Amino acid sequence: MKFSPIFRRGTMLLTAIFILAATLMQAGILSKLPTIRVNGKVVYYYDTQSGDNIYTVADKLGVSVETIRANNPSVADGIKPRMRLFFPSEIATSAKGDSAGPLTHIVAKGESIYGIAREHNMSMDRLIGLNPEAANGIAPGMRLRLSDDADMAAKSESPVAGDLPDAPDDTFGGYDADESFTVAADVVAANTCVTETDSIAVSDHKEMHVAIILPFLLGEQTVGRQTNLYTEFYKGFLLAADSVNLPGRTPVRIHAYDSAASVDTVRAIMRRPELATIDMIIAPDNADQLKVIADGAPDHAWILNVFAVRDTSYLTIPGMIQTNIPHDAMYDRAISGFIDTFSDLTPVFISRIGGRNDKKEFTDRLKAALSMKGIVYRTVSFDGYMADDHLAEFDTTSGRYVFIPESGNRDEFSRFVHALKSLKGSATDPQAVRLFGYPEWATFRGAQFDEICDLSTTIYSRYAPIENDHDASRVNQAYRTAYGDNMLDKQMPVLGILGFDTGTMVIEGLRTMARTDYFPSRYNGIQSGIHLSSPAQSAGLYNDALFLITYRPGGFIEKTLK
Repeated sequence: MKFSPIFRRGTMLLTAIFILAATLMQAGILSKLPTIRVNGKVVYYYDTQSGDNIYTVADKLGVSVETIRANNPSVADGIKPRMRLFFPSEIATSAKGDSAGPLTHIVAKGESIYGIAREHNMSMDRLIGLNPEAANGIAPGMRLRLSDDADMAAKSESPVAGDLPDAPDDTFGGYDADESFTVAADVVAANTCVTETDSIAVSDHKEMHVAIILPFLLGEQTVGRQTNLYTEFYKGFLLAADSVNLPGRTPVRIHAYDSAASVDTVRAIMRRPELATIDMIIAPDNADQLKVIADGAPDHAWILNVFAVRDTSYLTIPGMIQTNIPHDAMYDRAISGFIDTFSDLTPVFISRIGGRNDKKEFTDRLKAALSMKGIVYRTVSFDGYMADDHLAEFDTTSGRYVFIPESGNRDEFSRFVHALKSLKGSATDPQAVRLFGYPEWATFRGAQFDEICDLSTTIYSRYAPIENDHDASRVNQAYRTAYGDNMLDKQMPVLGILGFDTGTMVIEGLRTMARTDYFPSRYNGIQSGIHLSSPAQSAGLYNDALFLITYRPGGFIEKTLK
């Protein structure tokens, strides 16, 4: 495995869809099983009993052993009593044969024509042609024909495709970039694998493979917020796959697996034969599962850690890529950026007596760095709320100042911001009073957002804001078109955009690696910026890039990747 500072971004189209089990069930037996609704999709289930093994269950249900294994990776460790096995209802629909007549789909709440067509591996024109009434829109409970009598035989021989479910309306709380964040996912469709199916011109380069192993929690009847967010990430990843492929380019196949938030399930996934061909694995936010993936991954594969911010596996595992800049590196990069940006302003550190000082580690390190460079800084403290008198010593007619608080807390911000605005109002130079702050401020909305803009505030952040960003708007529109819903959250990081950035970086990176044997080190996305470095010869890679974001009066946003 080699590493090089090369990155090239393209605009290509690749379609990835869910492929369910390879064998078909006997409809009569399956239809007698109980069903549950998993995120709007009906699946059959069977609860194993004492004495069951995979062969007796296969015989009892009239399915193949391969069908059970394909839909339930957990059986790799053996079948145990009271284990719940899942079987997608679409398989039964396709197995009914000529006696069942044309295939149909009952519209569930939140589904779109695009999603249903993609679910069943057909074009929208074909679906509307079979169902002319759908041209005027669809509604829950509507029955759509998926075939006519003429193509029933062909359908019964084809894999049954399923689309990602629409995510329910929910929100994700503000993200503190100094802390680890955990995101999770929506239910997808029982234990499925994703692969491309569109015809792509043959390339001179080898085929590349991506495995996405995330806790989609398919067996859970209640879908949580974090589960929804992992699915949003995955949907964004698929949008990237749709946007970065042209005929003749190296095919990239995407395989998705439900980790079920279980080390045992991840271990079973890693034993699947196709994992031996995987070139990139996107791993869940769990140290134990990361270790299982690292131990089981083929030697040539990269492991991409997008979610475990504080994980340091990259220090000892050569194939690990940490896409989040580590804490110490983030502070070093922010301090370097501060010194470059405010070289002609006097730094002023402000703190509230008895107030929160959650950024004291950063401000102490910044003070030390300023002292080493011979840069004189000043300090001011206040009790309660900062008043104009606390800033009387700062003459804006002869001096220019950048203020740095000891806290990124929203309440602490409200205690000093009005005094700073008053000081700026008395200055003839609009840039005589500036503010330097923290990632949490990127989540400010309303009056507080206007206040950071009024002070031409600069913050550091692992992620860039997407407000008024043309590319982000384009992806948002594509997301609505594809899935019939909006992304769940507009704070940072937005998981759908994170998935899009990650997908673009991974797919284009693997194509570069197929041509050159080097995985590229740089990527500047919509919300993410990547510059990969290695801390040691035997270590993996980590991202050492950080955004400096300046909010200007009127809501204009400037971002610089340091």
